[in-house]
Amino acid sequence: MIAFCNSGMKLRVPLLAVGLALLVLCTAGQARASVGWLPSVLAQPTVFATADATECASTEHEKCDRYSMTVLNNGDEASNGPVTLTLKLPAHVAPLELEEVKSGRGVGGGHEKWHCHEGESAATVVCTFEEPVAAGRFLPALVVPVNAPAAEAEGEEKAEVTVEGGGVGEPVVATGRTILNAGVPRFEANEFAVTPEGVAGASDTRPADTRGSSRRALALRR
Repeated sequence: MIAFCNSGMKLRVPLLAVGLALLVLCTAGQARASVGWLPSVLAQPTVFATADATECASTEHEKCDRYSMTVLNNGDEASNGPVTLTLKLPAHVAPLELEEVKSGRGVGGGHEKWHCHEGESAATVVCTFEEPVAAGRFLPALVVPVNAPAAEAEGEEKAEVTVEGGGVGEPVVATGRTILNAGVPRFEANEFAVTPEGVAGASDTRPADTRGSSRRALALRR
């Protein structure tokens, strides 16, 4: 025990409690800034269809099925060292030529872009970015065009993106769904409310039984 005296009063504090308090203070003092990756992958359009191959060819690969990826540094310090992004494509989907991969440029006027190559299999694309990325900023956008699926491919698959390096200890993984040869999902709003307004947009404060009210279901279809 440790005793403290003040105005004739004696307080006793367990030695263990003092040790724990000192440990917390030391740990807080040793806290360090870190890098953190927040990746996302999105299939565009929502549904990959066999018929998309015709438009892809007629537009010289400008309008093909594709995956768009973003990576945010959601840490509190700039990245350091190369960053590697690996896109693992789902079944029935294969990339076009790697020359078709589109990359934005580095943030802050940098000229660096993603450099991509085939991974361990034809269904894997590996890309590397060399420039540091400040906290709260994105790596350049990355778009990987892919071939349209065969007619017999149906259902829902998942694309997987893994980001590592740049000062992050563990790889970070994100997935995005890919719908093959299916109907376009319907947009729908389950419920909406109407708020009556008076002149010049002011709220109508009259009792509800004198002005009426409305609350209906609304469905939006494509």
